[in-house]
Amino acid sequence: MEDVLFKYMNYRFRSKAENASLIPDLPRKDDGPVITVSRETGCSGNPFVKDLCNFLNNLNFDSKHPQKWQWVNKEIIYETANELEVHPKKVYKLFRGEPRKLMDEIVESLSARYYINDRQVTKAVREIVKRFAAQGRVIILGRGGVGLTRHIKKSLHIKLYAPKEWRIDQIAKKLELSHKEAKAFVERTDKIRNHLIEKFTDVECSNDAFDLAFNTMSMKSYEIFNAISGALKAKEIQ
Repeated sequence: MEDVLFKYMNYRFRSKAENASLIPDLPRKDDGPVITVSRETGCSGNPFVKDLCNFLNNLNFDSKHPQKWQWVNKEIIYETANELEVHPKKVYKLFRGEPRKLMDEIVESLSARYYINDRQVTKAVREIVKRFAAQGRVIILGRGGVGLTRHIKKSLHIKLYAPKEWRIDQIAKKLELSHKEAKAFVERTDKIRNHLIEKFTDVECSNDAFDLAFNTMSMKSYEIFNAISGALKAKEIQ
């Protein structure tokens, strides 16, 4: 019985992959400029990149460049879902690191008109990130962005970190959790985010993947923004 199910699932995976028009290639080296921001759980995410975007656009207010910096996060999920014609929840599960049991996948493949597996979602994510990178002047928050754009010449990769206890306190306050619950949440989410980077790079997630790292407990946002601006100028990215 297991052999029959295995062959059937392989057939579904293969036939869908053969018919897919998605392009799994990484962004080109001459794409960009691109900034990626990865963060440890408890460090600011959306507010940070939104303010960074405004900072860079105001900094270049007199620039003749017609394109402003933009930032993306969940847009990658929605664009991927639209590309695959599935509900965003299917894509979101990949980023949350939720494993699917074989029987669940079989039931879904039998009931769904178009069955999508994690490999196809990963290919679609690569395609969507490639499109954003091609547009240039984009800040990608999380979503394995550093792994997908690391090879682009005009790119800068940022990591936000802080002491673990401080991050646990931030999560406990934000989500109204006990210290024990917040600690488990931080450890679980950190592991998922590191796994995503490794998923798109095929290398162990470490500080080697980043150009700059900032302690968000000891540094204010505007101090970090100024440092990032200096790095962009030094790398002739702006």
